[in-house]
Amino acid sequence: MNADYQNKVISLIFASGVSREKYYFVKISATIISCFIAIVAVLIIPAITFLLVYPSFFVEAMQQIFKEFSFMNITSFLLMTIFSWLAYFVTLTTSVIITKGKVAGIFLFIGFSFAVSIIQSMFQVPIIVSSVLENGNINSLFYENIAFSIFQIIVFALIGLAVLRKQDL
Repeated sequence: MNADYQNKVISLIFASGVSREKYYFVKISATIISCFIAIVAVLIIPAITFLLVYPSFFVEAMQQIFKEFSFMNITSFLLMTIFSWLAYFVTLTTSVIITKGKVAGIFLFIGFSFAVSIIQSMFQVPIIVSSVLENGNINSLFYENIAFSIFQIIVFALIGLAVLRKQDL
């Protein structure tokens, strides 16, 4: 989106009849897909290479991980990670939209991240104290993070859409 704003392409896209909502969701989808492809290239390919070179060490490491954690903990952790990444991308896209692709968008994103982490810690501390320390159950922390990430996605998507609808390009 930053390149679209800088090259003044975004006004031509909207003038040609493309709806702002469709543009917003297509850009977020393209960003998410390209980032997941980059993650696969950066993380999965080296892991497979490591598996092929050192198979016995890899199998022992996986057995240790599965012995320490239950399937539910690993699934909850993966879901939490995916939703956190999605919230990150939506927040970043919203800051780019608000600043119309200027460098100040980075600082706005950092400010949004600080505000989100402060708000999240207000809700997370009581859950950590009650669930994790008393019961030893970390799944409630994962579920709280998933719920907060979904809330963050909804809020920042609505803010981004509202700003994009009202922007004068």
